Amino acid sequence: MHQIKIIPFMRLSNIIVQKNWSLNNKFSNVVNPRELLAPSFTLSSIQKRAAHARPKSAIMTRFKAVIADRYYSVKDKIYYHAVRKYLYRAKGSLLYSSCFDNFNYIRFMTEYNMPDTFYSWFLVTELHVWMIMVRLMAAGTDGFHIRSTFVAALWQDTDQRKKQLGGVRESKVQHHIEELGNQFKAAIAGYDEGLMGNDAVLAGAVWRRILQMQCDDPEIVEKLVKYIRMTLHEFDKMPHETFILASKIQWLDYMKPVQQ
Repeated sequence: MHQIKIIPFMRLSNIIVQKNWSLNNKFSNVVNPRELLAPSFTLSSIQKRAAHARPKSAIMTRFKAVIADRYYSVKDKIYYHAVRKYLYRAKGSLLYSSCFDNFNYIRFMTEYNMPDTFYSWFLVTELHVWMIMVRLMAAGTDGFHIRSTFVAALWQDTDQRKKQLGGVRESKVQHHIEELGNQFKAAIAGYDEGLMGNDAVLAGAVWRRILQMQCDDPEIVEKLVKYIRMTLHEFDKMPHETFILASKIQWLDYMKPVQQ
């Protein structure tokens, strides 16, 4: 009787040795070594348990990965709100100042037969702001955030200039700013469409917006279209870092004929 019991155990032991089932393998967390001596132990039972069991090491690895993702996510948000947001705001304001502090508006308006008014100032600034926005959108995440603060600087400047006109109530100033904001959105969409299309589409956007459909000279429209195309071409040649950190934006001379 004793020999009959030993033979199955020895055969099972041989199978265990041949298959290298030790406590260091993938079944070590599924079966207790004492279960190997139990009469009810079978290979199919342990394989079924192993198929449904998940190793502890995998659970801990996944847990650590989730904690790490949350840590870096929170860290990035804190860094953005504490530091990066203010860096973007400063860069946007400096970029706006470098674009328009020394821009000769009177000369530009005279060249393209525009009246010397506050609205003309806004139309000229709007056009050049759009060209800067186009270049910033190609500069990745930094360009996207700086673009937002750059546009915010435009509205701060517009609000200050509007108030300096005098004789205008605060409520009317805000109403005019809101109206300009709606026009600005429509103008950007029109300029974008012209940029993606041909010169005829861009000429139509320029004639409707900045020239206010008051220009009957096609040479002026053509000259302005060439000025826009060549300015954007010069911007594209600048590396992203150089453009973002530029202390001064060099605009092309719009008084000279522009060659394509």
